[in-house]
Amino acid sequence: MQTINLKPVRNQCSVLVIEDEPLVGFDLVETLNDHGFRADGPARSVEQAYQFIDSLDPAICILDVNLAGHETSMPIATRLTEENRCFVFLTGYSAGGTPELDAFPDIPRLSKPVDETALIEMLDRLCPTENDETAKSLSTSGAENAANLDALSRPPHGSEPTPDGN
Repeated sequence: MQTINLKPVRNQCSVLVIEDEPLVGFDLVETLNDHGFRADGPARSVEQAYQFIDSLDPAICILDVNLAGHETSMPIATRLTEENRCFVFLTGYSAGGTPELDAFPDIPRLSKPVDETALIEMLDRLCPTENDETAKSLSTSGAENAANLDALSRPPHGSEPTPDGN
């Protein structure tokens, strides 16, 4: 069985944090930078998020659902989906907890307060890797990322174990 080592290249993985609570946002950016990612933000509104996306071209965006005032990150999620960009939700809502989240059922999400280990592991799965071809194939939407990761984790065709385990 062929093993593919897909070690993420964190210092080549730009992450934009979209979070309206300054302390939460800055803490998240600092945590990601401490783990070797290139994190920016926090963007605190839809308009500010668009400015960051246009100027920084992040590999991954982390979206809080509710932003300052009465804004939500749903226009951002729609744009990122239309542009085939990778993003995850970081929210206090449970899965299926809002109509907004229900509109994006295939997008990965983490709950607040965020488990740092779970966040880092998720970003590692979504980041570019040492293998450039794999990195290109993983720079798609969250749903496509999951399918690509699943396909890469399966043994090559014809090398499946037989019923006796060989």
